Amino acid sequence: GEDNKPKDKDFADFIATEMSLGLSFFLYESHSADSLASCCFDDETEVFYKESRNGEIKKGMFKNLSLGKQYYVCYNGKWNPAKLVKTNPTPEMIEIYTEDGDTIFCTSNHIFPTDSGEFTADEISPFDELYRECLDVGFNVTRRKTKVTDVISHDNYTDSVYCFEVEEGYPPYFVLGNGIITHNCRLRNELADNT
Repeated sequence: GEDNKPKDKDFADFIATEMSLGLSFFLYESHSADSLASCCFDDETEVFYKESRNGEIKKGMFKNLSLGKQYYVCYNGKWNPAKLVKTNPTPEMIEIYTEDGDTIFCTSNHIFPTDSGEFTADEISPFDELYRECLDVGFNVTRRKTKVTDVISHDNYTDSVYCFEVEEGYPPYFVLGNGIITHNCRLRNELADNT
């Protein structure tokens, strides 16, 4: 917290008790929730998902999914295990428009794969190309590019943001409801980079 005390007193008490018993913990401390989880979208962003690996393919908004629940998300025609995460927005949110009429509203540090490598949303410019995975809803997969036509920055967004964290060992990507391929939440990756 702002006064250098944990915001979650129950968690702090739990850790203090465990440490008094001789156990040790690695704690990642930050004044920015963004440093713990990033790569997120507004709650009305649609995604393709399944509730079980062999389940029915669904398309829905993040706000209608359950936090912490196991889902399966599509990438490259395969359905990989993932969990929904929720965090605070970055100070700057980015709205990306494509030639296909898509609108993507995400945190400024959200990652998108391109031919030139991976770029965060605040590095994307008009005429850049994002990948679109055309699912014959998960059966025949083709990939094409869609050109970015406009990028708008917003600094007054205060609602929670959401993303999938794909299980370790699987490609860190998934397909949005509009077909755009995107990177998953990088909570594990960022923690690993800072240990």
